[in-house]
Amino acid sequence: MTQQVFTNLDPNPSCETNVSGYAAVSGVAAPTRVTTTPYVGTARLAAVGTGVSVFGRVSTDIAGFTTGDVVTVQARVRSDGQTPTNGHLQIRNADGSVILASAAPAWAPDGAGWMLVAATATIPAGVTQIRVFRGVQTSAPFTGTLGLDAAMTELGAVASDYFDGNTPDTSGWTYEWTGTPNNSTSVKHITSLPAPSWANGLPVTTGGPDGGQVTEPGQLQYGDMLMGAGTAASWLELVGWRDRPDVDLSDSQRPQAHGSYPGDVFAGSKVVTYTFLLRGTPDAKAAAVDTLERYLPLDSVERFLTVDDGTGPWFAMARVTGLHIPQDKHYRHSPLQCSVQFTCADPRRYALALKSGTVTLPVASGGLDYPLVYPLVYGTSASGAVTVSNSGSTETPLRGQLVGPLTNPVLTTTDWSLLFDITLAAGETLDLDASAGTALLNGTADRLYTIGNLSDPLEACFFKPGDTNLSLSAFAGSGQLNLTYRDARL
Repeated sequence: MTQQVFTNLDPNPSCETNVSGYAAVSGVAAPTRVTTTPYVGTARLAAVGTGVSVFGRVSTDIAGFTTGDVVTVQARVRSDGQTPTNGHLQIRNADGSVILASAAPAWAPDGAGWMLVAATATIPAGVTQIRVFRGVQTSAPFTGTLGLDAAMTELGAVASDYFDGNTPDTSGWTYEWTGTPNNSTSVKHITSLPAPSWANGLPVTTGGPDGGQVTEPGQLQYGDMLMGAGTAASWLELVGWRDRPDVDLSDSQRPQAHGSYPGDVFAGSKVVTYTFLLRGTPDAKAAAVDTLERYLPLDSVERFLTVDDGTGPWFAMARVTGLHIPQDKHYRHSPLQCSVQFTCADPRRYALALKSGTVTLPVASGGLDYPLVYPLVYGTSASGAVTVSNSGSTETPLRGQLVGPLTNPVLTTTDWSLLFDITLAAGETLDLDASAGTALLNGTADRLYTIGNLSDPLEACFFKPGDTNLSLSAFAGSGQLNLTYRDARL
């Protein structure tokens, strides 16, 4: 079944087949139908000025009202051969008494010469039919040609976009005439209502990219489950996502003065609480609660927590440390205000987009040959270094894989150096993760103990916001570092 939502009460809105219902009022001859420069469709009304009035206008009667109705009237008008000072629209009772004295917007046509005139009025007691005057006003008696098209009268205080029974159907909307095509009122129907967001439940996608379900602001994905906009768990509040976590200070007390000596500042774990409204039929809510309990497990596994709060999707690695689902007497039949608490051991937020680069050993070629022969030809060299661009607001950890053959590789920036007393044969790898503090031979065997005595700790190997130059050197070999990192915020 269709549902009627709008009605255009004008009985001949665009004069597609005739000008039935329109009459000359003053300043113009009897209106005719023409097919030149229509605003909509293939035809319009035209009325030639008679030079006896500064108003060039036509009228039409419109019925179907009751006392107190708010009605909005509009049309497109034009003037060929004479430039008006104003558009003109007036609403009267069928007996001639004035309901709306005049709407006279300053003349401001569009590029095609058409101007919108529109006005809103309240129907007085006892009035069931109105007479609408539409046209133009000039500074001298009107001798141009009035054009009128896209006439529309509707209940309500807002002028909608023009439609009639010839308007092409669109997704979810249909248009039709209530009687004779082009000579009757027309209606706009909605044929399908969008499903409420709770009908989508809590979408779960397995095997997809981490955070890949987050496609619009107001969404949150934990592991494989999506919440927020477009789901049964509508966003109420997110606390802690952008808050700075508690910090550990390494300040030391001044023994003979007030205060302390400032030391390093390290952020602790971040606690994020998502409060949401769980909506739906009793069965839909029960299914959603089951999904929540299944995909918000209380375990030690960190999963992607991806949030788009209006600045694009960012993620943190998180564990579930709390879940609140109220069960009062309204549990089955009312929306439930629920909350879930996440704890992020690493308080940073990371961009989903993974950046990468390949750092190679310096390469030199050519050089001077002896005996010297002029002109001298010098050798060339390439550093193999890369520029790490962290577009975030806080430092981001080194992650990468050293690939052999390499003997005693060294990674160097202006802030730190990381040295390994290890020989990687061709095909062997050493996987590095500064955030986890791990160095794994071929991805499994711990080789953290091979960090050299003069090296900075692996946990100190982070890239500050902005650009950082990273280079690789080694005692021997021809391997490389396959680097990965992400923009980071705190």
